[in-house]
Amino acid sequence: MQMNKRANQTAVIVAHIHFRSRSVPCSGWLLLFPVVMILCLTPFAVRAQETPDKAPAKAETKVIVLQPLIEFEALQANARNRVGQSGASENFEAKLLSTVTETITARKLTAVAPETFRNSVAGERLKQLQPLSSRLARGIVNEEAKAILIDLAALTEGSTVLVQSLKIKTGPGGSWDPWTGQITSAMSSTILQVALISCQTGQVLWKNESVARKVYRADDPKFAKWLEMVYETLGTRRK
Repeated sequence: MQMNKRANQTAVIVAHIHFRSRSVPCSGWLLLFPVVMILCLTPFAVRAQETPDKAPAKAETKVIVLQPLIEFEALQANARNRVGQSGASENFEAKLLSTVTETITARKLTAVAPETFRNSVAGERLKQLQPLSSRLARGIVNEEAKAILIDLAALTEGSTVLVQSLKIKTGPGGSWDPWTGQITSAMSSTILQVALISCQTGQVLWKNESVARKVYRADDPKFAKWLEMVYETLGTRRK
């Protein structure tokens, strides 16, 4: 509205000058010419001032990646025994962390290790969350976990938490009895469960689970490919 009014005023002045141009001497016209030019250019100056600045870039979302829960189980026909394999556990843990960190970075998010909050209240809350990893990785958030997450939201600027659980079960392979026709399936399997949870609300933002009917080595390229498939949809909203 202000620009139109200014343009109309300029047109009236120009018309008035044109009407009286016969009676205005040449020197007077030269004095009026800069004034007319300023009035003509004023709307463009106003428009430039009224153009809003670009909105600041949105802050990156922080994802706190908890230490993966690694479990080994030795399966037999009628028994299940948990076994510890410290060396193998460390190798699998390193592979999970490196793969998920690369995926988070590719989503233009920021992966944060729990060690960043060492010797702080947030670090203590993360330690309390670690024993609940098995349930959290399946997307089960009980009241205890939710209370810890809400505390973390205030301490970590509303971050999210990524929880991983890897179960490696070893057992006898499949068999076929030609006399009876009985078939038994292989009992070995690798199960990965992952969940991304909001600290602010305790809501599960994303989760995924995959079961492979075999046991991988941590340095197996096929294991790396399998992990990439599990994390492929990381960051997408649950329907």
